[in-house]
Amino acid sequence: KNIEAGLGENEDRLPKKRRTVGSDEASTFLFEGKQYNSYSDMVSAKRERNRKVLESTGLLDTAAQIRAEISDARKPSQRGLAKSSKSNAAKPLPQRKSSRLAGVSSQDISIENEVNGTFLIRTSSGVLPHTGITSTTSTTSNDKKRVNDGSPLSIEEASALCGEKWQTSLEKARQFLSTDLTDLTPADTSSSSLNLNNISRFLTRTISGIKSRIITPLKSPPKCSLKQQVPLLHANDENCVAKVTPQRIYSIAFHPSLAAKILCAGDKLGYLGIWNVEQYTNTKTNTTKSTVSSLNDDDNDGVHLFKVHSSPIANLQWNHLGNCIYSVSYDNTVRKLDLQSQRFLEVYANNIKNGMDEESSSFWLQYGCLDPRQDESMFLTTSTGNLQHLDFRCGTFTFNENLSEKKINTVSIHSNGTILATAGLDCTVSLWDIRKLHSPNTSSGRRSKTSNNDHEALATLHCGKSINSAFFSPSGSNLLCTTMANSINIVRDAHLQVGTMQNVKRIYHDNITGRWLTTFHAQWHPSAREELFCVGSMSKPRRIEIFDGSSGDLIRGIEGDGMTSVSSRCCFHPSEEKLVVCGGNSSGRVVLCQE
Repeated sequence: KNIEAGLGENEDRLPKKRRTVGSDEASTFLFEGKQYNSYSDMVSAKRERNRKVLESTGLLDTAAQIRAEISDARKPSQRGLAKSSKSNAAKPLPQRKSSRLAGVSSQDISIENEVNGTFLIRTSSGVLPHTGITSTTSTTSNDKKRVNDGSPLSIEEASALCGEKWQTSLEKARQFLSTDLTDLTPADTSSSSLNLNNISRFLTRTISGIKSRIITPLKSPPKCSLKQQVPLLHANDENCVAKVTPQRIYSIAFHPSLAAKILCAGDKLGYLGIWNVEQYTNTKTNTTKSTVSSLNDDDNDGVHLFKVHSSPIANLQWNHLGNCIYSVSYDNTVRKLDLQSQRFLEVYANNIKNGMDEESSSFWLQYGCLDPRQDESMFLTTSTGNLQHLDFRCGTFTFNENLSEKKINTVSIHSNGTILATAGLDCTVSLWDIRKLHSPNTSSGRRSKTSNNDHEALATLHCGKSINSAFFSPSGSNLLCTTMANSINIVRDAHLQVGTMQNVKRIYHDNITGRWLTTFHAQWHPSAREELFCVGSMSKPRRIEIFDGSSGDLIRGIEGDGMTSVSSRCCFHPSEEKLVVCGGNSSGRVVLCQE
């Protein structure tokens, strides 16, 4: 009784969750007026009370619904390439054992003496005379295993090189390249045999494409400028994303046809993927049938894959007729897909057979682009700072000059045809006069021995850190530079300046992509009427940013459910009526942004 009386007097001083009933009795716990014999029982009661409160508010159901919507929207697209379902598992190899465990007696061989790389070898039969290890020259980085010895690759061979894991339908790829894609381009007028049927089909399809665009009502006004169409772009369509290459994308390009959307991408392992986009967009909008969707590509959603290189494809570019696409690779080769012959032709390879000396085998091709003055030649840059001009007709260099001590990442030619811009690891954008570049040994194609001091740049711009790219706008009025100093620089009338470049507009932009993402390359729209450029972004949510090239202002960052990762390489469709932009990420997927 005395103990109970004392408990009553000091009840308010003890914790409500635990009170001692007696020294010989177990402890009890109070919660909301109820006693619990153990602490775990009290915690369970409290959790049950909290659950009921949350259920009464409806927060749990709302959170589950939002979580399901977010997970479904951000799931990577499964369209495009898919791994083959065929089992590639080989028979397990026998377990490796040492000679002792396998019961094999070791050979009685030992090294008696070693002098300057030669040995005295002692065996059971005695000491052998001096035996040297012949030095073998290791293959250089650019003598990597290429896809073949340089002979032309047929469509069948290029598709077979993809292996069973990524091999697409050969029949559909052959039909797409030989019929649908070929009909988008006129016949090669330079050839002796002019195919009038191809020209007739090309004109018919082009006119029908123009009529369909005129008849089909647009969401924007008919005379809407490209800049005014930027707010209408989105990436929310489930059909706007497809896996085009197995690995991360290094280069991306649209076919120059205005009547169709054919997108090409090159990846880290040398795969070339071609995506027929039209079969999705026209199905969704219920418009007229696509000019290139006669095939029902159910297997890979209109994606065709070919293995044409063994190293990253640094750049892809179509010629102005659209009947050839050129690919420049780190494996020191340049190939073109000729739609007329249906073959991948090797137009250049850096080896001794083509006149290159042993010193030249120590570098690789960093970048390449067609000469805009005529499609039968190409500008190439190397990892050692050389700029080369290759003439496809004779297979030799017009010039091969060393313009930098470090690698040149990009080269761009002004619309006037005489000014050329280079940028790279030396942290400097340099302008050169093409007419003053010449090599004394152009006939042999060997690397020029002239030093960098023999050529003086017309104008330079030092950016502090490495420069990913520098491109002239189609009109030639602006020079666009993407740098690792977290800036995008726009130089006004750079081709008219001498010395240090002035009139530089600097835009802060996070360009630190890290090790596993491809670097950013800001790209102009092909139209010369409006100065627009696009670039990837590290910001979240993920987006593709479009800027006004004249003012440097950000117009809009395009977001959407299809934009689930960083789009490192972006480009515009060449149409001047409908604005379309795409971006390729580091998993081989391409996202298309359109109205």
